[in-house]
Amino acid sequence: MFAWTFTTFVLVGPYARELFGRVWFPVLVAHVVGVGFTARLLYDVQDQARLGAERARFRAILDEASDAIRIVDADTFEIIDINRRDCRLSGYHREELIGHDSRTFWPQDPEERSRHEASAAEARARGIARAFSVPYRTRTGDTISVDSTRRVVEHQGRRYEIIMFREAADREAAEAAKRDAAELRAVTLLAGAAAHEINNPLAVVVGALGLLEKRLANGSEESTRVAQAMGGASRIRDIVARMTHITRIESTPEIGHLPPILDIRKSSEEIS
Repeated sequence: MFAWTFTTFVLVGPYARELFGRVWFPVLVAHVVGVGFTARLLYDVQDQARLGAERARFRAILDEASDAIRIVDADTFEIIDINRRDCRLSGYHREELIGHDSRTFWPQDPEERSRHEASAAEARARGIARAFSVPYRTRTGDTISVDSTRRVVEHQGRRYEIIMFREAADREAAEAAKRDAAELRAVTLLAGAAAHEINNPLAVVVGALGLLEKRLANGSEESTRVAQAMGGASRIRDIVARMTHITRIESTPEIGHLPPILDIRKSSEEIS
């Protein structure tokens, strides 16, 4: 452009060349500044487009996460952003959460609230905190159990707390099933060992009672007592047999000061 301007002045005549000699430097400066301004404007437009694309990718990743995610200002507790899963879990819309103090959505019960306070304090002190079976209050006022991970990060001189929530029902059910299985295994091992130890002396007792019964006269007091003993031994044998067929844990109800005990009959019955 500068060369084209110079050529135009030369073709016009001597006066134009003299005039150009006076203004060539301002024209050159204007040309350079214009090119620089245009380049800067183009760079800014491209930079804004790149930032917009990055924000769109970040939003897509955030919303597609399977866990509920809440981004909070680590100093003021103001909610900066949330994802769709957090909306579904809490029952709130994004507009009802963003910009509000996250502590206002904690449970009101002092004991339940103290767990959130302790977890938040640990995250700010250590940079990360994990908690299990934490009470989480929904919009309806119901409280559900969640597992949470809090991580504090710093970006451009500002601290953010990233909180991830996951419903704890599946984990709690799996852990309960493992505990039940471990308890059942312990009971069946103990019952099997006890049945084996009881069976050996019981066989001796039943054999001796059988021999004694043959030597006693029918209808005598001694034969009656032996028959009662045989009945008791038969009941013991039935109990021992049930002990080797325990398939679940069923307890008797608590009676007075007596604690619940294993109900062998119910624990060995087939489930219809």
